[in-house]
Amino acid sequence: MAKTPQDAKLFLGDIIMLTTDDVPSRVIRNATRSSYSHAAFCLGDGYVVEAITSGVRKAAIETCLLKASIADAYRVTGLTPQQAKLAGDFVLKQLHKQYDYVGAYGSSISHPQPLNTFLLVTATQMGSYLINSRDPGSSLFCSELIVLAFKHAGVELADDAARATPQMLRSSSKLKKIAQLRPAVEKEESKPGKAALVG
Repeated sequence: MAKTPQDAKLFLGDIIMLTTDDVPSRVIRNATRSSYSHAAFCLGDGYVVEAITSGVRKAAIETCLLKASIADAYRVTGLTPQQAKLAGDFVLKQLHKQYDYVGAYGSSISHPQPLNTFLLVTATQMGSYLINSRDPGSSLFCSELIVLAFKHAGVELADDAARATPQMLRSSSKLKKIAQLRPAVEKEESKPGKAALVG
């Protein structure tokens, strides 16, 4: 059973998956059919490394969770201290790299409906895949950073980092949920018995 935020102790190599109520977050969740829109790598010292639109940064966990409506912590099962260090060293070397807008967009739109949307999405995905395959480390989006870090440490969380999404990470058999950092139900509305669902 997942722990509450007060009980949670996050270690090097843990992963925070979250979402916010912002429009881009909603779009990503809808496109990937996931409750998460973002992922961050825990350094184990109260900080994370994450790829956001301004680039890859190191931030306090509190900053990472500032606008989160839902946030959960996951742990890679069987991860050794040596593997955690390798993954941690990798993400720190990516600091200040640019955000991979093309890759993030291409990985997020995997469930189109109309034919014209399908053609546009297919072209975008092919383009983003080619760019990421040619030089996967030149710029990064959040899930791509996580997958590449663990691949560097010898752990495969997804088949293709260039197409990774938070939903793919969540579905990995190698991840176990260890803590709920932000609840789905934030507060009660004025009417008794009613709760405000977030996300």
